[in-house]
Amino acid sequence: MIGVGIVGCGGMGSSLVSRLVDVDGAQLVRAYDADPQAAGKLTAKYGGEVSATYAELLDDPRVDAVIVATPGFLHREYVVEAAEASKHVFCEKPMALTVEDCDEMIDACQSAGVNLMVGQVLRLLPVFVESGHIVRERLGRPMAMGIMRIGGWGYDTGWRTRRDTCGGILLEVNVHELDYMRHILGEPEEAFAYGGRYVLDHVDFPDTIFASFRFENGAMGTLKAAVSSRMGRYTGEIICESGTLFYDNSSKTIAYREEGGEQVTLGGDEIPSVDGVATEITEFVESISENRTPNITGEDGRMAVEMALAVERSVQEGRPIPIGEE
Repeated sequence: MIGVGIVGCGGMGSSLVSRLVDVDGAQLVRAYDADPQAAGKLTAKYGGEVSATYAELLDDPRVDAVIVATPGFLHREYVVEAAEASKHVFCEKPMALTVEDCDEMIDACQSAGVNLMVGQVLRLLPVFVESGHIVRERLGRPMAMGIMRIGGWGYDTGWRTRRDTCGGILLEVNVHELDYMRHILGEPEEAFAYGGRYVLDHVDFPDTIFASFRFENGAMGTLKAAVSSRMGRYTGEIICESGTLFYDNSSKTIAYREEGGEQVTLGGDEIPSVDGVATEITEFVESISENRTPNITGEDGRMAVEMALAVERSVQEGRPIPIGEE
């Protein structure tokens, strides 16, 4: 039995634990939150004990692994302390707000010999899973990809209004799309972007960013990210050597056409249903039980952060930014 502790008992923490309790071979042992009432509410529903401090949670020998579901600016601290206590770690996205913090988290887990998995769940959600399958099995090498995710923000106060605590829209939201783009197209080389704060006066970061990427294999990608819109849209297109695919995550539909074929449109029951959050938590537990690397690693989380920061730097400096440039 894998005993799990959680730090951060808000909406995302509760969502993760709700799936954890259904995973064979895992149980919630302890919960910690800066708000003891949040931890108490979670344990009352899913079991386990409330810890008065994070150190108390880590000191419990029944805790084999920790889920870190706090705001991103706290991730490094909690992940490193968990690794130093020889606990495996599942860290929600964004992995951290700087590449340096990501490196410290990876190094700490590697030194301790524990697993580090990052919650880049988008690649595990139904429309995105099926789109990836169709591209790989039917459409050939992907050459170009575009993603549009626009809508409103919904946070008037609190840590999500500040760059130093949430990281801005790319780190708080669009690390998902950046990870999925890399999942489809491979390793990125360069980013170039424009952006600005056009609508949201109460935040200190751009509310609209349009970015483009060049990848090592010659492919290119674009991301239109905005929390400044009165309407929502979440779509993508993938142009491949032997066909093209469009998806709409709002309507849960996929349309594709192979070279020489007719358009195929999928929706509803035609797209295999999967609970991505349950999938990622099950994978985390099984990777510990089977003594193997999880399928979404700290390096994956780090690269999504690095892509986001390259875009932000391009917006600030008005030039293309090599991915990984110091």
